[in-house]
Amino acid sequence: MTYEINSPPSDGQSIDAICELLADDRRRFAVSALAEREPPVALVDLARDVAARKAETDVRDVPADRVEEVAASLHHHHLPKLDDYGGIAYDAETKAVDVAEIESLSRHVPAAER
Repeated sequence: MTYEINSPPSDGQSIDAICELLADDRRRFAVSALAEREPPVALVDLARDVAARKAETDVRDVPADRVEEVAASLHHHHLPKLDDYGGIAYDAETKAVDVAEIESLSRHVPAAER
């Protein structure tokens, strides 16, 4: 999906839907992390990366209990929302994330952060 900043998305997804999706910092961090990785990405690895970005620290410095808390939040709430949008494919059984159209979301992260 390619479009200019001032033109509407071509696939029917509205800018409002993208803004709402990326309004949460965990989803923004997850999208950014997924855009930088080769799929599939294990939930625990994504959770560690998201927690590190939130804490502005290295992934090695994130406590295991924090990784577990973020993984639960991603598993039950954030990844299903991203999956429903269509930017990723999350397999809850294997706890693996595949990136279908992550670039269509990741390019909106900087604007959503403002």
